[in-house]
Amino acid sequence: MNISQLTKKAAFAPVFIVCLNLLALLLWFVQARTLASKEKPVVIRHFLPRDKDDGIFSASFVLKENASKQQIRFHLNGTVSDEKEFRAIQAAAVSLKTRRERNSMIKITLSEETHYKDVIALINIVMRTDLKRYMLWKNDFYILPPGSEG
Repeated sequence: MNISQLTKKAAFAPVFIVCLNLLALLLWFVQARTLASKEKPVVIRHFLPRDKDDGIFSASFVLKENASKQQIRFHLNGTVSDEKEFRAIQAAAVSLKTRRERNSMIKITLSEETHYKDVIALINIVMRTDLKRYMLWKNDFYILPPGSEG
């Protein structure tokens, strides 16, 4: 064996190792994509109150329908004190569900400083308390008492 053959074999070894690593990386990527595609999607159900039998939903009709109800009001302004507000909203939502207070509703006014995470936290409160009637209208988030479907 001469020196030129050894040099060729020595140069071939790193190229071979790189090719094997690329093949292993490609197989790992394909396997990771296959596992990710098998996950079930998360579905959030939304229940909308019906205005009439035709199933048309309008916030203005719901507000007119609930105009005589007592409004439990909260204001989110994007500060640290919002944590206390969320606890109070949670307690009001539980009382709305458990006592079946059909004569009141919760109105949360959102400010310019309200973040998207705050709206998601409100939806989480509604889902945890199993209230099915809520709406976001203009700058307000409403949690309505259980209807006939509740």
